[in-house]
Formats: sequence, C-alpha cells, structure tokens
Amino acid sequence: VVAAQIATRIGVERFRSLMDRLGVWEPLDLPGIKTVTSAAPAPKHWKGRQGAHYTVPTMSFGQSFYANPIRLAGMLSAFANEGVPVEPHLIQGQGKELEPLFSPEAAAYASEAMEAMWDRQVHRNKILPDLGVRAAAKSGTAQHPTNEDINTLLFATFAPVEDPEVLVLTVVYNPAPDLKRFPKGPSGTKVAGPVAAKILGHALRIRGVRPR
Repeated sequence: VVAAQIATRIGVERFRSLMDRLGVWEPLDLPGIKTVTSAAPAPKHWKGRQGAHYTVPTMSFGQSFYANPIRLAGMLSAFANEGVPVEPHLIQGQGKELEPLFSPEAAAYASEAMEAMWDRQVHRNKILPDLGVRAAAKSGTAQHPTNEDINTLLFATFAPVEDPEVLVLTVVYNPAPDLKRFPKGPSGTKVAGPVAAKILGHALRIRGVRPR
C-alpha cells in the first residue's frame, strides 16, 4: 500500500522516467548467454486513469511488468555501491560503473532498511542462516504478468553491508505447492531466500571474507 501511495504521488511521467533511468528495459548483450529482454507495459496502459490508478501503483510493488533478473541485479548493485550501478558482465574487471541512480545517502538508507529485513529473517523468523557478516536483502513474490496462477519468487542479497563484495539474486519460477512446509503459500523469502543465503555464504568464503 505504501509503495502504491508513493508511486501515485510521483505521477505517471516521473515514474516512467525513473524506470527508464533504472535501465529496466535495456536489452542485455552477454557473450554466450541468451537473455530475455524485460517487458514494459504497452503504451496504452500508461495513459489516463489506467496509467495513474492501475499501471503505476501496481508496478510500484513489482506487478504488471517483467524485469530480466540480470538487469535487476545490476540495478540493485546501486544500493551496494553508494548509488552507482555496475554494468552486468561475465569476466571480473570488465564491468564498468554507470551513471549514478541515487545519492549515496539514499543508497545508505535503503541498505539500512534491507539489512533490517535480513536480520529479522535470521534472528526472529529463523528462515535464513546467520552468516556472521552484515547482510542486506529484499524479497519479492509476484504473479506472472500473463498468468495469475503462476508465481515468481525472488530474493536479492549483498554483503558485507559496510563494504559489499558479493550480490546474489535468485529467482524461482512457479514453485510446486507444498502446504505442509508453506501453509500460507510459498514466498520469495521462504523459498528463494535460503538458496541465495547459501550461495552468498560460499561466495564470501571464496573471497576471503571472514565472519565477525
């Protein structure tokens, strides 16, 4: 609800401009990898009442469009890099920093909120393991753009928060229902979260990041 209210205040044109600046719709050219281009709502969906009262509010919380996961990870790298995103790449050292998306203060504020989310899932809800480092995270649970019976679960995390080394984004498409484990239905945190945490832990150890 809060995300929809903020997006509505921003307005259609400014919201659409922000999505363009984030690079959501930009095609990806990675050698040897076939990637799917993100899909924006059709032009008619941005117009009039539909744009202001449906498209923008629903996009604000991750519905009504498709974002390529690699492109999404590149966008999220801005929060870990003082507001400056890193171009997606396959070979270390080839990625370049792009134009700043957020101020360092805004990026730090978002990282702080994401760190609180990680800590809650580790210490209160016991869903994620304690990796011994400061980590930040954001989950997502969304219906498929063209089939509301299919869910896409997402979990993004980076660490250490004070000097980020690794960002991991995991996506689980249309998980099978498991009422015993997930009586209220699967979610990004419960299904994609533990996978991301395991990858993050291994990646940090490989890079020599020691638990505090």
